[in-house]
Amino acid sequence: MGERDTWTSQKANTDQSLYSITWSGSQFIAVGYDNTILTSSDGHSWIFRNADYALDLHGVTSLHSRFVAVGDTILSSSDSRTWATQITIAHSTLFGTTCSDSQFIAVGDGTILASPDGHTWTSVNLSTNPYLLGTTWSGSQFVAVGDRGVILTSSNGKTWTTRSSGTNESLYSVTWSKSQFVAVGNGIILTSSNGYTCNNP
Repeated sequence: MGERDTWTSQKANTDQSLYSITWSGSQFIAVGYDNTILTSSDGHSWIFRNADYALDLHGVTSLHSRFVAVGDTILSSSDSRTWATQITIAHSTLFGTTCSDSQFIAVGDGTILASPDGHTWTSVNLSTNPYLLGTTWSGSQFVAVGDRGVILTSSNGKTWTTRSSGTNESLYSVTWSKSQFVAVGNGIILTSSNGYTCNNP
Protein backbone atom coordinates (compact mmCIF):
# COMPACT_ATOMS: atom_id res chain seq x y z
CA MET A 1 0.00 0.00 0.00
CA GLY A 2 1.52 3.32 -1.07
CA GLU A 3 1.69 6.50 0.98
CA ARG A 4 -1.14 8.09 -0.98
CA ASP A 5 -3.41 5.16 -0.02
CA THR A 6 -3.19 5.82 3.72
CA TRP A 7 -4.62 8.42 6.07
CA THR A 8 -2.79 9.50 9.20
CA SER A 9 -4.54 10.61 12.37
CA GLN A 10 -3.43 14.04 13.62
CA LYS A 11 -3.75 15.50 17.11
CA ALA A 12 -6.64 17.97 16.94
CA ASN A 13 -6.25 19.63 20.38
CA THR A 14 -9.99 19.19 20.91
CA ASP A 15 -12.49 16.41 21.57
CA GLN A 16 -15.34 18.35 19.95
CA SER A 17 -16.94 17.26 16.69
CA LEU A 18 -15.57 19.07 13.63
CA TYR A 19 -18.06 19.71 10.82
CA SER A 20 -16.22 21.60 8.08
CA ILE A 21 -12.76 22.49 6.81
CA THR A 22 -11.31 24.81 4.17
CA TRP A 23 -7.93 25.75 2.72
CA SER A 24 -7.21 29.48 2.36
CA GLY A 25 -4.09 29.22 0.24
CA SER A 26 -1.82 29.37 3.27
CA GLN A 27 -3.62 27.49 6.03
CA PHE A 28 -6.40 25.10 6.95
CA ILE A 29 -9.32 26.24 9.09
CA ALA A 30 -11.62 23.66 10.70
CA VAL A 31 -14.81 24.47 12.61
CA GLY A 32 -17.32 22.51 14.64
CA TYR A 33 -19.34 21.98 17.79
CA ASP A 34 -19.46 24.62 20.53
CA ASN A 35 -17.72 27.28 18.43
CA THR A 36 -14.62 25.16 17.91
CA ILE A 37 -12.12 26.76 15.51
CA LEU A 38 -8.77 25.16 14.67
CA THR A 39 -6.07 26.41 12.32
CA SER A 40 -3.04 24.73 10.79
CA SER A 41 -0.44 25.69 8.21
CA ASP A 42 0.48 22.08 7.41
CA GLY A 43 -2.49 19.88 8.42
CA HIS A 44 -0.38 18.24 11.15
CA SER A 45 -0.06 20.80 13.95
CA TRP A 46 -3.34 22.45 14.95
CA ILE A 47 -3.96 25.53 17.10
CA PHE A 48 -7.22 26.10 18.96
CA ARG A 49 -8.71 29.56 18.39
CA ASN A 50 -11.15 31.09 20.83
CA ALA A 51 -14.44 32.68 19.80
CA ASP A 52 -16.99 34.61 21.84
CA TYR A 53 -20.13 32.52 21.49
CA ALA A 54 -20.70 28.93 22.63
CA LEU A 55 -22.65 27.99 19.50
CA ASP A 56 -22.09 25.40 16.78
CA LEU A 57 -20.29 26.20 13.52
CA HIS A 58 -21.14 24.14 10.41
CA GLY A 59 -19.26 25.82 7.56
CA VAL A 60 -16.15 27.87 6.84
CA THR A 61 -14.64 29.64 3.82
CA SER A 62 -12.19 32.44 2.97
CA LEU A 63 -11.88 35.29 0.47
CA HIS A 64 -9.11 37.91 0.12
CA SER A 65 -7.70 37.25 3.62
CA ARG A 66 -11.17 37.40 5.16
CA PHE A 67 -12.32 34.22 6.90
CA VAL A 68 -16.00 33.46 7.56
CA ALA A 69 -17.50 30.69 9.70
CA VAL A 70 -21.25 30.05 9.90
CA GLY A 71 -23.65 28.11 12.09
CA ASP A 72 -25.95 29.47 14.79
CA THR A 73 -24.06 32.73 14.22
CA ILE A 74 -21.65 34.24 11.67
CA LEU A 75 -18.06 34.86 12.70
CA SER A 76 -15.36 36.58 10.66
CA SER A 77 -11.64 37.10 11.00
CA SER A 78 -8.89 38.90 9.10
CA ASP A 79 -6.12 36.61 10.34
CA SER A 80 -7.90 33.37 11.44
CA ARG A 81 -6.64 33.99 15.00
CA THR A 82 -9.15 36.51 16.35
CA TRP A 83 -12.80 36.00 15.47
CA ALA A 84 -15.68 38.45 15.89
CA THR A 85 -19.42 37.89 15.69
CA GLN A 86 -20.98 39.63 12.70
CA ILE A 87 -24.56 38.47 13.10
CA THR A 88 -26.60 36.13 15.27
CA ILE A 89 -29.43 34.44 13.39
CA ALA A 90 -32.73 34.24 15.23
CA HIS A 91 -34.66 30.99 14.76
CA SER A 92 -32.37 29.86 11.95
CA THR A 93 -29.16 27.92 11.47
CA LEU A 94 -26.65 28.23 8.64
CA PHE A 95 -25.14 24.97 7.42
CA GLY A 96 -22.91 25.98 4.51
CA THR A 97 -20.91 28.86 3.11
CA THR A 98 -18.88 29.58 -0.01
CA CYS A 99 -17.56 32.59 -1.90
CA SER A 100 -17.02 33.91 -5.38
CA ASP A 101 -14.33 36.46 -6.20
CA SER A 102 -16.54 39.25 -4.90
CA GLN A 103 -18.93 37.97 -2.24
CA PHE A 104 -19.69 35.44 0.46
CA ILE A 105 -22.83 33.30 0.45
CA ALA A 106 -24.25 31.46 3.47
CA VAL A 107 -27.17 29.02 3.32
CA GLY A 108 -29.34 27.38 5.94
CA ASP A 109 -32.79 26.80 7.34
CA GLY A 110 -34.97 28.73 4.87
CA THR A 111 -32.17 31.27 4.52
CA ILE A 112 -29.64 32.60 2.03
CA LEU A 113 -27.43 35.49 3.13
CA ALA A 114 -25.00 37.45 0.94
CA SER A 115 -22.07 39.66 1.93
CA PRO A 116 -19.42 41.57 -0.05
CA ASP A 117 -16.97 41.67 2.86
CA GLY A 118 -17.93 39.13 5.55
CA HIS A 119 -19.15 41.97 7.81
CA THR A 120 -22.41 43.23 6.32
CA TRP A 121 -24.93 40.52 5.44
CA THR A 122 -28.16 40.84 3.45
CA SER A 123 -30.99 38.34 3.42
CA VAL A 124 -31.89 37.14 -0.08
CA ASN A 125 -35.58 37.05 -0.97
CA LEU A 126 -36.67 33.53 -1.92
CA SER A 127 -39.95 32.41 -3.46
CA THR A 128 -39.87 29.22 -1.38
CA ASN A 129 -38.63 28.31 2.09
CA PRO A 130 -35.89 25.76 1.33
CA TYR A 131 -33.91 23.94 4.01
CA LEU A 132 -30.41 24.31 2.55
CA LEU A 133 -27.42 22.30 3.75
CA GLY A 134 -24.55 22.99 1.34
CA THR A 135 -23.36 25.39 -1.33
CA THR A 136 -20.49 25.90 -3.79
CA TRP A 137 -19.25 28.32 -6.46
CA SER A 138 -18.10 27.17 -9.90
CA GLY A 139 -16.54 30.37 -11.16
CA SER A 140 -19.74 31.39 -12.92
CA GLN A 141 -22.58 30.34 -10.64
CA PHE A 142 -23.55 29.33 -7.13
CA VAL A 143 -25.32 26.05 -6.44
CA ALA A 144 -27.09 25.31 -3.16
CA VAL A 145 -28.54 21.94 -2.14
CA GLY A 146 -30.68 20.71 0.72
CA ASP A 147 -33.66 18.86 2.14
CA ARG A 148 -35.93 16.80 -0.13
CA GLY A 149 -33.58 17.09 -3.07
CA VAL A 150 -33.79 20.86 -3.39
CA ILE A 151 -31.27 22.50 -5.74
CA LEU A 152 -31.02 26.25 -6.32
CA THR A 153 -28.68 28.08 -8.69
CA SER A 154 -27.64 31.71 -9.02
CA SER A 155 -25.14 33.62 -11.14
CA ASN A 156 -25.03 36.65 -8.84
CA GLY A 157 -26.00 35.40 -5.36
CA LYS A 158 -29.12 37.57 -5.35
CA THR A 159 -31.57 35.85 -7.72
CA TRP A 160 -31.97 32.10 -7.24
CA THR A 161 -33.71 29.57 -9.49
CA THR A 162 -35.06 26.20 -8.38
CA ARG A 163 -33.77 23.26 -10.45
CA SER A 164 -35.14 19.73 -10.71
CA SER A 165 -32.94 17.15 -9.00
CA GLY A 166 -35.15 14.15 -9.78
CA THR A 167 -35.04 13.00 -6.16
CA ASN A 168 -36.75 13.65 -2.84
CA GLU A 169 -33.71 12.49 -0.88
CA SER A 170 -31.90 15.12 1.14
CA LEU A 171 -28.68 16.50 -0.35
CA TYR A 172 -26.05 17.48 2.22
CA SER A 173 -23.11 18.80 0.24
CA VAL A 174 -22.09 19.94 -3.23
CA THR A 175 -18.77 20.77 -4.88
CA TRP A 176 -17.35 21.78 -8.27
CA SER A 177 -14.48 19.98 -10.02
CA LYS A 178 -13.87 22.57 -12.79
CA SER A 179 -15.87 20.36 -15.12
CA GLN A 180 -18.92 19.21 -13.13
CA PHE A 181 -20.93 19.64 -9.97
CA VAL A 182 -21.26 16.66 -7.64
CA ALA A 183 -23.90 16.61 -4.90
CA VAL A 184 -24.21 13.91 -2.24
CA GLY A 185 -27.01 12.94 0.12
CA ASN A 186 -29.07 10.11 1.54
CA GLY A 187 -27.78 7.15 -0.49
CA ILE A 188 -27.50 9.27 -3.61
CA ILE A 189 -24.89 11.03 -5.72
CA LEU A 190 -25.92 13.54 -8.39
CA THR A 191 -23.72 15.06 -11.09
CA SER A 192 -24.29 17.98 -13.42
CA SER A 193 -22.11 19.74 -15.94
CA ASN A 194 -24.08 22.97 -15.77
CA GLY A 195 -26.05 23.01 -12.49
CA TYR A 196 -29.34 22.84 -14.37
CA THR A 197 -29.54 19.20 -15.49
CA CYS A 198 -28.79 16.46 -12.98
CA ASN A 199 -27.59 12.93 -13.57
CA ASN A 200 -27.78 10.08 -11.07
CA PRO A 201 -24.76 7.82 -11.72
